[in-house]
Amino acid sequence: LPMNVTVPGLATSTSLTFTVVATVDPQNRQYNPVVNIATATPTAPDLCVGGKTSCSASVSTPVTLPGSVQITKTLTSAAVVQRGGTATYEIEVSNPSTTNAVANKVVVADPVPAGASAVTFACTSGCNLLDGTDASGHTIANLPAQAKVKYLVTLTVASNAAHGATIQNVATATPSGADVCTAGVSPCTANAAVVTVFVPGTVEITKRLLTSATALRGAPVTYEIVVTNPSDGPVNGAINVEDTLPSGLDAGTWSCTGACSAVTGGNTDLADQLPSLAAGASATYTISTQVSATAAHGLTIENSATATPTAPELCVGGAASCTAKAGPITVTVPGAAQISKQLTSSAT
Repeated sequence: LPMNVTVPGLATSTSLTFTVVATVDPQNRQYNPVVNIATATPTAPDLCVGGKTSCSASVSTPVTLPGSVQITKTLTSAAVVQRGGTATYEIEVSNPSTTNAVANKVVVADPVPAGASAVTFACTSGCNLLDGTDASGHTIANLPAQAKVKYLVTLTVASNAAHGATIQNVATATPSGADVCTAGVSPCTANAAVVTVFVPGTVEITKRLLTSATALRGAPVTYEIVVTNPSDGPVNGAINVEDTLPSGLDAGTWSCTGACSAVTGGNTDLADQLPSLAAGASATYTISTQVSATAAHGLTIENSATATPTAPELCVGGAASCTAKAGPITVTVPGAAQISKQLTSSAT
């Protein structure tokens, strides 16, 4: 096809018969019935019966469509998943034909995508149609008209997936024999909604004494507090940072460098709120004070600072609040020197 033949002439009351053999496209889902039109055009002044310059004839042939395979995939869990968490999907493999079966095996696949560490696969509906020789459940033996097989797929996000990474999960169904995909392209594919990886930030606090661990009354004392997010993901909520000076220390001042709030300094006691903390970022506080003039000799001074993130964010280790302690400082008060003189012999 197409056929184009020139006949030199036709004697009175004679005819020519042509036999045309055509094969229906196995991917045809649009044209049913198939209509084939033939034309005969005599050379002027000859005419067709009825006086027309061209005559035609057509045959309409109904096409029995085979069953076909289609696949859909739907994300059934949240679109944002923590590193190491899971996402679930539903896969449906079906034959939309109302009259004809998919007679041959269909292999369903859902490979592990980038950013995932595992994919598990379980049939939930239409499981009687599975090929019993395939223990994985990935092979469907056949699909009667209007039949469906459903699967639950569980994807585990890799423990090293980057914060903000996206995971695209694609499932396929591959028919065999004369069976085809509804869309006309094999294998049939289905994409689910993209999953975005979330790595929660965490808060860590350290504190150290920068001056001597033994101090006189009135001696300067300096502490350094560092609040850090050591995670790959951000701490999006506010973090309250507090340091109340203990007995034995006078009021002082504090300052902040790094990922500070809008307020970068003030008088003690420290009570600051960091609005957030990016992955790997830190805020460093310096507290300057002195030993009280009335501190007792031998007094031990210990100083603690706390960092409290906003729920559901947590400190490293999973605590709702984290604490760091510095010191101790031991106060020393030197004794006063005293001298006396006594007469030990009689005066003469």
